[in-house]
Amino acid sequence: MSNYKTMISLHSYNGTLGAAIGDVYGSYYEFQHGPKTPKHEIRIHESSCFTDDTVLTAAVADYLKRKTSGENVSPTQVVQAWARKYADAGYGGYFRYHWLYNDDPKPYNSFGNGSAMRVSSVAYFANDLKEVEELATEVTAITHNHPEGIKGAVVIATAIFMAFNGASREEIGNYASKRYDLNLDYDAMMKELGHGEEICQVTVPQALWCFLHSDSFEDCLRLCLHLRFDADTLAAIACPIAEAFYKEIPEEFILETKARLPQDILAALESVPKATKYCLEQGHSPSLENYCLVFAAFPLGGKRENANGKSSANLAFYSANLNVLRKKRRSGGMNSDHLSKRKTIAPVEPRQFRLSAISKGRNQSLPS
Repeated sequence: MSNYKTMISLHSYNGTLGAAIGDVYGSYYEFQHGPKTPKHEIRIHESSCFTDDTVLTAAVADYLKRKTSGENVSPTQVVQAWARKYADAGYGGYFRYHWLYNDDPKPYNSFGNGSAMRVSSVAYFANDLKEVEELATEVTAITHNHPEGIKGAVVIATAIFMAFNGASREEIGNYASKRYDLNLDYDAMMKELGHGEEICQVTVPQALWCFLHSDSFEDCLRLCLHLRFDADTLAAIACPIAEAFYKEIPEEFILETKARLPQDILAALESVPKATKYCLEQGHSPSLENYCLVFAAFPLGGKRENANGKSSANLAFYSANLNVLRKKRRSGGMNSDHLSKRKTIAPVEPRQFRLSAISKGRNQSLPS
């Protein structure tokens, strides 16, 4: 449910803004309760501002753009440059005092939630699930090289990739629930969480829960803000999934956020490509069903036996076929006759969707 009449389609604005919107709106509500019910509109406040979440999201986007254009740069070099420019954005202690100004910075075995809040652009630069994992690991391991830190980044980037490319809420939930326990109690989270819990093992499941129990981008943001927790980072993690899934954002959120971003940060966020890889904006090719089977048949970058007990082809085989389809579509080789109505990705009664149902179905042939 949305209280806003004017909605902007994902393909009507440049780049991706989900993380920045979550960060800016969450900055005011950090460690205090925000609006809870649908009748309570989410309003910007005078003190709302961007933080380290937005700066590092922009840094990763800038690095990936430069990397894909052939420039010889390292993620450490790019992230340090951005973070030094915005040195007072609110970084974690070890990042700021030990890593940021070190001439030869090393990862510090962190599993803080900072690894998951900066990776949203990975989902748009990657061409397949294997590349999602590779890029997310690359931009994360420069600081958060603990397995839990990398896991948080990979799971969030994958969830965004799946959402953008047409996966259902249940498919995303099944994928995520095999990596985190998502049977969370919202009221308990509000009462129990506070400072000292800003780690992937806590924040990533919360962010996934907020998305999976939302019915719009606004609702996802509202659920994040009402938790008495690290609201800006929580929303910066959850809102990019909602942005990719619902594919529309209230215009007010976009305008208010843009007004608070420096031009270089906005330019980096707007440089993120949004050319759909395996789905079309108005519908999808029947061949996209094969893409859904890729999620069902493979763990990230791995192999799995099919129903006949025979080893399935490598993920690259499917990716190659899908790239052929993409080239066909770009060249005009796929017309309306090839399109079928896109699957409904939001349940009619999303509030009745519960993660317990996902947990019961963990053995189904959904994302591994």
